[in-house]
Amino acid sequence: MAFSPLHLLSSVFAALTAWSVYRRMRRHIGPQKFRPKWIVFRICFLLGLVVVIGILSRLHRPYWIGFSAGLLIGLPIARAGYLLTRFQSNEDGRFFIPNPYIGAILCVLFVARIGYRLLTIYFPVKASAAVPANLMATSVTLVMFGILASYYIAYYLRLCLHFRKIGKTQKIN
Repeated sequence: MAFSPLHLLSSVFAALTAWSVYRRMRRHIGPQKFRPKWIVFRICFLLGLVVVIGILSRLHRPYWIGFSAGLLIGLPIARAGYLLTRFQSNEDGRFFIPNPYIGAILCVLFVARIGYRLLTIYFPVKASAAVPANLMATSVTLVMFGILASYYIAYYLRLCLHFRKIGKTQKIN
């Protein structure tokens, strides 16, 4: 098999995906410093994506239904994640410790969906030859994105409210 630019692009995409998964897992293990500006940026970025994808998915009803279902499913997961989050404060700042199990489950779902979608793109079965060749072209992918987006938006909003409520000086044990 000859080397082509598509192979290079696929390799770069795989490396970036592996790196993002590694970073995602690091965010779910151990104490995370509370950085309000960074968290607000994440909330705004994800809200922007949700609005754009929501508008675009309205053009195709199954996509919109899947995306909306994902958004609704992510909310109780975010509540559970917040309730299982531990908080601490010391001279280095304020920290939160996310529940590693919820984080690992979300990460596995993300990786499994991306992996499955890549397999269907690069190794299509004759019966599924009509599958569109992009990553966001199925309602299942939009369900997964909706779950992750609503989880992180709701979880980060709750973290901001929590730290705002306790104030900057109050000690947390």
